[in-house]
Amino acid sequence: MMLPARETPEEDPSRTRREGAAVTPAETPSPVDAGQVAAVEAEAGPSVEAAAANRWSDIAAMFVDDPRGSVAEASVMVDEAIEALIATAREGHASLAASWQVGDADTERLRTALQDYRAFWNRVARLPRPA
Repeated sequence: MMLPARETPEEDPSRTRREGAAVTPAETPSPVDAGQVAAVEAEAGPSVEAAAANRWSDIAAMFVDDPRGSVAEASVMVDEAIEALIATAREGHASLAASWQVGDADTERLRTALQDYRAFWNRVARLPRPA
């Protein structure tokens, strides 16, 4: 759930253009080649999901010989996932805060920050709640 830091024209001069000016082809991002993405993913090794699935399989297999140890390992894995979720949410919030907490944030920057906070809140609010 990490939100990318917002670049402003002040931070990236290549993004500066006059209000109402048309986007030129040079300003339009090029599409990502799916083959390149697949090649990079293949080099990176198994995905996080695949690694987690393998770990869960190991934990389940461990149950036969060590039920308590298996459940303890499952608890550790869930705790790690919760900590990662919290860290990601905090990083996203810090990124949002940094986008507008400058001394001279103009109204447009504040409007954008409010929209980003609303989007962030909507993602957090959709997380399952305890019954």
